[in-house]
Amino acid sequence: MDLGERDQFIEDYLANWDLKPLVDIKAIKNTRCPDDYEMLLTREFGTIEGCDCLNVNSQSNKIYKDSCNVNQATQGCQNILPMDKSKLNKFYGFNFCGLRAGDSFLEVERPKLRHDNLTCSDGK
Repeated sequence: MDLGERDQFIEDYLANWDLKPLVDIKAIKNTRCPDDYEMLLTREFGTIEGCDCLNVNSQSNKIYKDSCNVNQATQGCQNILPMDKSKLNKFYGFNFCGLRAGDSFLEVERPKLRHDNLTCSDGK
């Protein structure tokens, strides 16, 4: 992971932690969510080129990034073609809508732990 990817990773986490938690999810056939609900599946997904060595031999039972090299191809690994990004907004014909409420992970108050009067399970 290079520096730019790491920074984006951290930004994504902070943005996620700043969201209020989901308190209700609806699977609907409509293309529009009910009032106060938001569409949950809104990201684009795709794949990169790869090399499938699953079930080829016990030493390289993996999927690798980039196309297969000569050794992998000789062992029977198969190239995986990349898939262009496309928006995934339905799952089995349903849209998923979520209702958020409460405090975000960054805002929520957590209980303070006190250690001065803890007792063990045997009462001592």
